[in-house]
Amino acid sequence: MSHDTSAQTAPRWSAQFRRAAALPTLLLALLVVLACRAPREPEVLVYGGTPQGVTAALAAARRGLRVTLVEPGPELGGVVVRGWLATLDDTNDLQNRSLYGGIYAELYRELGSNRNVDVARTASLLSQVLRRAGVEVRLNTALAGSGRAVELQQDGAEVTEVRAVWVRHLLGTRRLAAGQFIDATDTADLAVRSGAHFTLGREDGGLDRRQMAATLVLRLGGVEWQAVARALQVAHLGRREDVGWDEHGAYGFGLLTSDYVPSAPDFRLRGLNIARQRDHTLLVNALLIAGVDGTDPAKLALAHRRAGLEAERVVAFLRRADPVTFGHVTLLGVAPELYLRETRHLVGLERLHADDVLMGRSGPGSVALGGYALDGQIYDARESPFLLGQPAPYGVPYGALVPRGLSNLLVVSQAASFDSAAAFSARVVPLQMVLGEVAGTACAVAGQRRVSLSGLAGQPQALRMALMSQGVRVPEVSAQVAPALSYATLSHASTHLSPADERASWALRLLRRGLLSAPYNLRGQLGAEQPILAADFLASLDHWLVARSGDPQQRRVMRQLRRWVSRYPNQTLSWAGARAIFVWLHEDAWEIDRKAGPLRRDDAARLLTDMFPARDRQAPNAPTPDPPAPNLSTPGLVTPGRLLPRPATPNLVTPNLVTPNLRADLGGGWSEPN
Repeated sequence: MSHDTSAQTAPRWSAQFRRAAALPTLLLALLVVLACRAPREPEVLVYGGTPQGVTAALAAARRGLRVTLVEPGPELGGVVVRGWLATLDDTNDLQNRSLYGGIYAELYRELGSNRNVDVARTASLLSQVLRRAGVEVRLNTALAGSGRAVELQQDGAEVTEVRAVWVRHLLGTRRLAAGQFIDATDTADLAVRSGAHFTLGREDGGLDRRQMAATLVLRLGGVEWQAVARALQVAHLGRREDVGWDEHGAYGFGLLTSDYVPSAPDFRLRGLNIARQRDHTLLVNALLIAGVDGTDPAKLALAHRRAGLEAERVVAFLRRADPVTFGHVTLLGVAPELYLRETRHLVGLERLHADDVLMGRSGPGSVALGGYALDGQIYDARESPFLLGQPAPYGVPYGALVPRGLSNLLVVSQAASFDSAAAFSARVVPLQMVLGEVAGTACAVAGQRRVSLSGLAGQPQALRMALMSQGVRVPEVSAQVAPALSYATLSHASTHLSPADERASWALRLLRRGLLSAPYNLRGQLGAEQPILAADFLASLDHWLVARSGDPQQRRVMRQLRRWVSRYPNQTLSWAGARAIFVWLHEDAWEIDRKAGPLRRDDAARLLTDMFPARDRQAPNAPTPDPPAPNLSTPGLVTPGRLLPRPATPNLVTPNLVTPNLRADLGGGWSEPN
């Protein structure tokens, strides 16, 4: 049977032609739909996936803003996830309530309400909360390395706002625009590229540009937790050192690590801060690297490689020094990045000073509570630790997050507008996470009130109310808002001051420069009229000598003095004892010869200030809390007003006055403790 196939195939070819003809129309329609669904320009761009960057993005998103978070690295979490800083320095008030609320408290509960956290769990939680809030996250995306990475709106010669940033990622370079920007990086990279002004390290105190030591955290295996607890319990019963432990972490072993001999003079092994992880490995924060410039990526990479090699030496030392506890310890790895405590310090609309911190001051613009000890890390691997006292809870001003001259950018990290000494306390992760929430909330409040981020500094009450509604603990305005002795007073001759204020001013000057050590029990006060402890005097003197680049002989004498005095931690010092110390160091003791009795803290501050050459006290003009803009090229802001007159008589210190018997030299120099 024959078939006519032409009649059957014609309809089929006609249908295929119609489908082919409709394909361009469908593609065009799809492109239109995709274009309509393409994300709009974010209202807030957060640069830096640090803990404070996450809370900033989350706070803004919860307030209904479109948020993009850009992180240069491969994962969120900053110093906790990439630096393995797994111990959160949560701080309580005198009623044992945490000073921090809001998003930080929420995440803290999610992580188990313990100051030692699991790093893997933290990384997962940070990603989850941002995803639930609808924050767009871009990893492995950094500011463009060449050319102009930041587009700025300028009014004449002055920059007024950031318009957009150019970033590089795996697929190339692209432009990201936003109405508001938050720099949450530890080094304030975006603010620097935007033209904000900074001081570096501790140069605001007129010393040098050194930054606090960095740390490489180690991951250890092969250690039984019961052995750690037993060792620390023995140390506690013997009252040999300050120790603590629970099922999640521990700190101690300072006497053990003091015997460590590093391979290079810029390394130091401090007491072990241990965070126990869910996989039973231990993250140990102990290996310090001094002299690291955290603003230089090449130097950071070199320091990380060198510290990684030193880690092997540390583990071998632990096996030998305490075989009962660490006999089978193994090094499983090191943190991908160094833990940076300090880099830059912003020149902001307001400045947080060390005395604001210590004395617990809060102004009308204060938006967060801090209270961690003024506990700084070393700048030189051979010097004493820094402890300036225990603060009363203090307020962090919103203006400390706002760069001068930029209207739509906030800086949230240890690089905000803190004096280098104030940052000893304000640098800790929990406070920075609260300040991240402050920044994200500020973006929403500023938009609602139709003011710029910098303009919001003039309307702090609206921001404070919004933060309180979110559970953030906002400080009450203290009765003493302004410092008792202003920076202007400290900058000029103080002949108009009362004798008591003039004496206190010496202690205040040294405190602001991070050079007046104090015991932990000195809470909320300078203690200027109290006798100084011998250990605190030696620590302060040691920091002076390091900043002055003291000669090796003086450093050796200081080590011997500190070892001897460490046996008498609560011993006060007299003028005679101070004279003996100065003689041993071959320092001018002419002023001390005329004095007797206990050495007060304010008198000790004056002695230390006077022995430091005036040329070394020239400091960059750090910003004041007042409206006039600072002149960073003018020295002398924290230069003491009047120096002790130098005598015309010869130096009383001669080599034949120095004897090898330290106890005999200091014999009459101690004041009996109460």
